[in-house]
Amino acid sequence: MDNPKNEKPKKTSSSAAVKMADMGFRMVFIIGIGAYIGQKMDAYFAMNKPIFTIILCLLAIGGSMYMVIRAVSER
Repeated sequence: MDNPKNEKPKKTSSSAAVKMADMGFRMVFIIGIGAYIGQKMDAYFAMNKPIFTIILCLLAIGGSMYMVIRAVSER
């Protein structure tokens, strides 16, 4: 009847919370790196407007959202 070998272990709510918190820290890290590199590129090329900062921040946000969507769809 019930075969314990084929059952998946149940995830506890604390492990889900830790996973979501980890995703949040990853998102902040990725967006922060994008902003930092963008600022350095703007300073290097002596840009009047923060073009590289804006572009890299948007790319980092898009990458972070992709990471979140992929992680949530795996559940």
